[in-house]
Amino acid sequence: MNVSKISFLALMSCLSFAVSTQTVYSQEKQTPTADTEISQTSEQWSEKMIRQKAREITVKIISEDNWGSGIIIQRKGQVYTVLTNAHVVRMGGNYQIQTADGKIYRSQKIRNVNFKDDDLGLLSFKSSSNYAIASIAKSPLEVGDKTFAAGFPHETKTWSFTNGKVDYILPKSFRDGYQIGYSNDILKGMSGGPVLNERGELVAINGRHKFPFWGNPFIFEDGSTPNLETRNQFEHSSWAVSIATFLNSAPQFSQGVISPPKASAYTEIETDSLYSTSAPPAQIPANFSRRSLWIW
Repeated sequence: MNVSKISFLALMSCLSFAVSTQTVYSQEKQTPTADTEISQTSEQWSEKMIRQKAREITVKIISEDNWGSGIIIQRKGQVYTVLTNAHVVRMGGNYQIQTADGKIYRSQKIRNVNFKDDDLGLLSFKSSSNYAIASIAKSPLEVGDKTFAAGFPHETKTWSFTNGKVDYILPKSFRDGYQIGYSNDILKGMSGGPVLNERGELVAINGRHKFPFWGNPFIFEDGSTPNLETRNQFEHSSWAVSIATFLNSAPQFSQGVISPPKASAYTEIETDSLYSTSAPPAQIPANFSRRSLWIW
């Protein structure tokens, strides 16, 4: 009787061990699937974090019934500095800045920085609230790098976030400092908003959307233009001013050593003699500046 009990207990113990071993083995076989899911979740979370960062540092710049976007780049005491486009600053007066929490502050221009002809401008506002500050990228952009852009398009009237990649980094800038071509969709109202890299760092400032409605925005600083074939390719990209261009005129805002963007394959861009004059071929109304025609 005792022998039977012992044999029965031994058999049950072996079966339990076998079941336990099978369970562990099955879990081990499933580990790669679990790792894959975690990896995908991490990647999605990373973009979610960038989106959140972009929302926190992006402000709406309001002037009467018009608006553009801006980026909080510095705080000193209760005074915040906002980077945007010059054409956003030119849209009117009596500026107001709306922050991510919905609060609206009176704003004024900062006039002690000379950006020359670059499409850049600065505003300030005063607040005791604690707002996020953009982290400025220290590593240069390269063609193919992911880009995340944000702003307040007129079309939707709400904050917008888009992703894309760097299409072009030109060896010389177009007029107004535009040098970075990227695939993100940029709409009217997003001008002055941030372009961030995969680490959530500020690399450029939105300014020009794809497929300009009229005129020729692709005029280099020396007055030359790319040939028609290249120009047609450029029209498929949005265009931004590099953060390095901003810091060339305003090094006091630098958060460290900034490397200039690396030029892409367009090191030699053939100019088209039909469009190599210093003025766009389109007829320009007398009450418009040359910049306001091509930039949002």
